[in-house]
Amino acid sequence: MEKPELASSNQRSKRKSPPSPNPAPWLVIPYGKGEKFQAFYNISEPNDTSCRKFIPELKGKSSWQKNSHQGWSIILCDDDEFDYTPWKYGDCFLWNPLSMETINLPSFLYWYTLDGYSFNDCVLSSPLKTDDDAGNGNSMVFMLFGGEKVGKDILVYCNSGDKEWRTYMIGGVYELLSMCYFKGKLYIMCNGDDHLEIDIEHGSQPRILCVNKFAVSFDFRHAAIGAICGSQHITYYVESWDGIFKIDQVFISRGVYEYCVTNMVISKLDFDSMAWVEVKSLDDHVFFLNRTTRLSCSAKELGFTRGYVYFTQPDEMSFYKYDLEDKSIMLSLPCPDLPNPWFSPNWLMIPTTLRVGGRRRVTKDMLCNKDDGSHVLRAVENRIDLKYGDKKLDYQDARHWVLQNDHMVQLISDYLTPLDYIHFRAVCRNYRSIIPLVNRGRSCSTKCLDATSLSPWMVFSKDNEAVYSFINPMHNNENYLVSIPELLQGSTIRYSKGSWLLMSKGLTGVLFYNPFTKYTIKLPDLPDVDTGYLFQGICFSSLPTSSDCTVFAISSNTMDTVYVSCIKRGDEMWTYSIVASVYSPPNRINVKFEPALNSPIFYNGNFYCLDMNGTLGVFTLENGTEWEVLSMIPRPNLDLIYTSYLVEFEGQLLSVLLGHYGKWVRLLKLDLDEMVWIEVEHLGRHMLFISSTSCIATIAPTSEMENKIYFPRLQNEGILYYSLDSGLGYHREEA
Repeated sequence: MEKPELASSNQRSKRKSPPSPNPAPWLVIPYGKGEKFQAFYNISEPNDTSCRKFIPELKGKSSWQKNSHQGWSIILCDDDEFDYTPWKYGDCFLWNPLSMETINLPSFLYWYTLDGYSFNDCVLSSPLKTDDDAGNGNSMVFMLFGGEKVGKDILVYCNSGDKEWRTYMIGGVYELLSMCYFKGKLYIMCNGDDHLEIDIEHGSQPRILCVNKFAVSFDFRHAAIGAICGSQHITYYVESWDGIFKIDQVFISRGVYEYCVTNMVISKLDFDSMAWVEVKSLDDHVFFLNRTTRLSCSAKELGFTRGYVYFTQPDEMSFYKYDLEDKSIMLSLPCPDLPNPWFSPNWLMIPTTLRVGGRRRVTKDMLCNKDDGSHVLRAVENRIDLKYGDKKLDYQDARHWVLQNDHMVQLISDYLTPLDYIHFRAVCRNYRSIIPLVNRGRSCSTKCLDATSLSPWMVFSKDNEAVYSFINPMHNNENYLVSIPELLQGSTIRYSKGSWLLMSKGLTGVLFYNPFTKYTIKLPDLPDVDTGYLFQGICFSSLPTSSDCTVFAISSNTMDTVYVSCIKRGDEMWTYSIVASVYSPPNRINVKFEPALNSPIFYNGNFYCLDMNGTLGVFTLENGTEWEVLSMIPRPNLDLIYTSYLVEFEGQLLSVLLGHYGKWVRLLKLDLDEMVWIEVEHLGRHMLFISSTSCIATIAPTSEMENKIYFPRLQNEGILYYSLDSGLGYHREEA
């Protein structure tokens, strides 16, 4: 679409108006000199449509929105380099993007430019009424300015339409971050455990009645997994219709990208116990985050089956979607052809209701959930329900299986893989009486059919980690749900191999678990209770039932050292070593080995690790233990590597390298004779399964699965993969 220009009066009026209301906020990307124009994109719009506008109220200004605003925005003229005509630097006003109504506020320039102070946040207590209603009720605007000196923070406030601000000095040792207005009270959230609750007297002469401090503790240590030494986090506080949420974004810096998010920890404030309670599922909540906007919407109204976190990053046109249940992050580039210069995007909620005569009129129908009629196969311990849509399938055609004698049933079960074993038991009650649920000596039948006819399964926790979901790439819509023992609930999968899961629980617990045999092997606890489990990569050499099984783990330590640890079967405690991470590549300055959030692999009797930049390290077990950075192997000559994985492929080491959030994919095979990486363009009959907890290369059971890289991501109930045949990007595996 061409650059907006002012033509006829009708066209000009349309271009100066925002797009239509929508249940989801619009992503607004400013572009053009002085941020004159705006590109609008909405995640709930069909066909990924976008539009471009010229809205004077947004030109060069910052827009602040929260749930209490109910669609109204606080607009700030906060950059002295922009021409804000007819406004000027330091002006601010309330703006309704649906009705286009504006209400001027007093200038905030004095406090904004006050030496020793910084602008932290602003909030509107409630939406404004229309001219049909008397006055503006309890609508108040608050601005928070943090002072460099202790006890010198300033809260300024006024009614909408007032000519002057009122001020309140906040004493005490606090690092004020942001504000939430929830159920008639103002909450100032601080860095640390102490926060402030403020009671306000509304009316023509509003005033602060009292400020109460309340303490809410929360243990954040486990959130740093993936970047111990260099990790940082940003905290967002979001008010929703049912409470206040705390969202901690854990990130690391990678080259030009300063905010590469690796994890999120989301918790909800329990007002009864005054504690942050971590949530494992967002249920009906969808959050939209930005430096100036924190919104919460209903997943049902957006047509989603569950909640997500959408966020933007400074100096990036893209937006990201974080899935709390599988810890995945998806990147979207909504307007790739937008002309330069463009600027950091923001979210803008255009309300779907408008107050008319004291009542709300719906301006656009809400979206609702749609039943996709997907085929779900549910196998939970001793029962199975097979559904297709709302109809139960007829089992009469399968009844002849029941007529098989007991010996034949037992013989068939001996040739089944673990999941097929569970599936076979679920056929009928007679089979369950013949075949035991748990056979502790059997992790996988030695009479099992040829493994080339199988493929790895994707596994992730469901329902507060009490149930595991298994998805077969060969039949995407088949979803096996397997309950886990209460003892393991709350555990996290760290690595998988040969039907065994290596898991951590709490700060110190580490254990093996086989979800098919229900067999558990507990390892000695990690000794460092202050930091707990903070490994970036962990794996084991052989099945935990083997006498030579060794577990190896690695993590960052300091700027020039890494932390390696191992434990062998029969050992009573873990062994730790702090080893050098700085190495000297040929003809180059010293470079640091930076452990990545991926799994090492056991190859030719040693543990190999691939760092963030594609550098190999090896931990040897012969004649004691030894760590070495393979400096003789040059790093891959590629652009910035965002994610790296290591996998054994046809007896050789293969690295899978991804650009920023998967913008490009490269495969490199290590030539051990020449000690160089060689690019691989085709996998032949093989396929790869890549994740931070396990990487597998295997022969594809079907031709449709050949030459593909599968990722642990679900998109519309299908597993995401990258095809090396097309090289055109990512696809969803069809059923």
